[in-house]
Amino acid sequence: MNENARGREIIAQILENMRRQTEELRYSKIVASSYNVHLHPDDYARLEGLVPEIVAQARRALDESLERMNRNLPLEQRVRDLVQQPRRPYERAASEWTIRILPDPNEELDPGDILVDATLVPPDIESYDGHPTQRIVPARAAAAAETERSVAVDTAASPALAVLRWYDQRGEQTFRMTRPSVKIGRGGAAYWVDVRLDTVADVSREHVRIRFDESSGTFFAQDLSSFGTTVDGVALPRTGEGDEPAESALPARAVIGLAGVVFLEFEARS
Repeated sequence: MNENARGREIIAQILENMRRQTEELRYSKIVASSYNVHLHPDDYARLEGLVPEIVAQARRALDESLERMNRNLPLEQRVRDLVQQPRRPYERAASEWTIRILPDPNEELDPGDILVDATLVPPDIESYDGHPTQRIVPARAAAAAETERSVAVDTAASPALAVLRWYDQRGEQTFRMTRPSVKIGRGGAAYWVDVRLDTVADVSREHVRIRFDESSGTFFAQDLSSFGTTVDGVALPRTGEGDEPAESALPARAVIGLAGVVFLEFEARS
């Protein structure tokens, strides 16, 4: 039996779509301002009386999320000043958020499914153009995604070899490295990573690997990316012997930059 679509899940999927669908310009990054949400007719009938409140809270959540995405942490600003790379702010395509919640007219959705159809601006505004992007989220997947976002990336039960701290589109994050090797990136269905970053496609799905060598007590970083990795502003070598990615020793404290987009504060605890 399928679960019902919930108002909280609808808002979560609008936010997810906003974070992942951006149009990069020279001086800013534009996020979609118009969202059509389609539900199974039974779900729509159950939630119809709450639609105005869901829309109001979704607009509030979008405002809060956009503010967090533009928050400039002191560490990130210091690193950007060091590498002379200014931060491009996220901007809304139109002056207001437009959100419509509608029943599925084609009877293609199952009960509990959520279809988010996003465009930069509503079709009747001609200042921007662009095709809609659609994201169908089954009910169980929506609930799991919301749970994943609400839990900090932390494994406090085990002693940490090192700690990573960073800021991505979800806000401030912390990861305690309890295994001798971790892979970091955006991840994906065919790309397993230990640390999954919510950020733009400049960061590779598998971007960097950090390894702890117990015999020497040294940490090493290995660049696996398309657009490069830096340690304290210095680019890591791209390949080693036999075209294999080279490993570089990490200092006990370092700032690891991923494509100049996300900066990880690394601190060894071993």
